[in-house]
Amino acid sequence: MQEGIAEQGAEAEVAVSSRAIWWNCGGGLLSKIDFIKNYIKTNKPFLLFISEAEIRPENINLAQINGYDLLTASTFSGEFKKSRMTCYVDERISYKQIDIKSKISDIVALEFQGRTYVGVYKGFKLPTNVTRNLSSLIFLRL
Repeated sequence: MQEGIAEQGAEAEVAVSSRAIWWNCGGGLLSKIDFIKNYIKTNKPFLLFISEAEIRPENINLAQINGYDLLTASTFSGEFKKSRMTCYVDERISYKQIDIKSKISDIVALEFQGRTYVGVYKGFKLPTNVTRNLSSLIFLRL
């Protein structure tokens, strides 16, 4: 499958890079879901990374938005059962999610059009004997 924007061709590549958005929503995605839906409807971003999303498996359906896939970090199905980083992806985009497992940070990563987009948010609690400085070095080795 060719990567890119379905039915839009090469000129869409410039638009994609200008519509990759990152937002720290604070207080959880569901507390601001109406704002997020309105923002997506108005601005039509291809990617919308949201940190402090605090999405749990039992409420993932409440966070779905028509026309967008919702990607979560590996912590969603891991020991914490919550994703602090999410990404809404325009469903017209042909992309590949990169599975990055981390005990240090919530990470959502994807590739399309020859580019890699990564959203990273600090972990819940650092493992014993790991400092924030060390966690940065660990991330550089991913």
